[in-house]
Amino acid sequence: MNPEEEHPLNALMEQASGEERKKQVYSQKALRTLEGDIQEAIQKRNASAASMVMAEQVKVSSSPVKKQSSNLGKKLMIVLASIALISIGVGGAYYLYLQSPLAPSAPAMSKPTPIPSIVYPDAQKTLDITGLASGVEKTAVESALSNVANGNGSLLQIIPVEKATDGTKTIVSASDFLTSIGLPAPDILFRSLNPQWMLGTYNENGTAAPFVLFTDNFFQNAYAGMIAWESTMPDNFADIFSYADKASRQNGTSTLASFFTIQGNFKDGVIENKDVRAFTGPDGTVFLLYSFVNNNTIVITTDGNALSEIINRLEKQTFIR
Repeated sequence: MNPEEEHPLNALMEQASGEERKKQVYSQKALRTLEGDIQEAIQKRNASAASMVMAEQVKVSSSPVKKQSSNLGKKLMIVLASIALISIGVGGAYYLYLQSPLAPSAPAMSKPTPIPSIVYPDAQKTLDITGLASGVEKTAVESALSNVANGNGSLLQIIPVEKATDGTKTIVSASDFLTSIGLPAPDILFRSLNPQWMLGTYNENGTAAPFVLFTDNFFQNAYAGMIAWESTMPDNFADIFSYADKASRQNGTSTLASFFTIQGNFKDGVIENKDVRAFTGPDGTVFLLYSFVNNNTIVITTDGNALSEIINRLEKQTFIR
């Protein structure tokens, strides 16, 4: 036996050297195994290190585009859905409020409120006389009464009004009308008149027959006042009711004669069972007539048919009431 081999120190050194050699073997084996795995993976996929890097770059660069196009698609779907919902809502509202049986009916167009009249007219027309001088106002009234603005057999009410500074209109009273256009009614009649009155025309075959209605509050004074007015009434109404020229021709004089007393006289008559006082010329032509239709209503006109129509309408109103 060799003494060096059997020495205990030699045995320990050999043991230590053997362990170190094992560690080195294990380390080398582990390194070789990781490297071998990588190489094996590369061989199996047939890819080089460069192709792997390129693949990774393509993946990174393509993913935001896909995400962005996906977001655009979602937004487009939301917009289309919103438009569809709005269209459905508008269509439903249109049907519900305009076409369906439950749709509210359109409000009726409000018509102008008619001004109360003594006798119901077929039409009404206001005549603004605000600030007009007496002569100009009289001319405006004459023009309104001579123009035919209503259908045959119909009554047109002409309403003189005055406009205040705030724009409101006030109907001229009977007494103010007589004063402003120069109709000098006797004082006993003037004091018995009510504010309510009516001015207008009756269309008879294209001819405007003017009329005026007054209401009174005391029949005896009103009647006495009308009788007293007969002496000047034909001359007072000659221009307003546009028969001055006709009266002049009847008298065989020029139109200048209209400024003087018109020839003729008042006679009694009956129309529609109502007593009538009619002023006629020398040849029997009727220029003016008036009647108390009742104790509180006086009608003055130039035509018997116009008076008949007014009487009939007043009686129908009284019957309906």
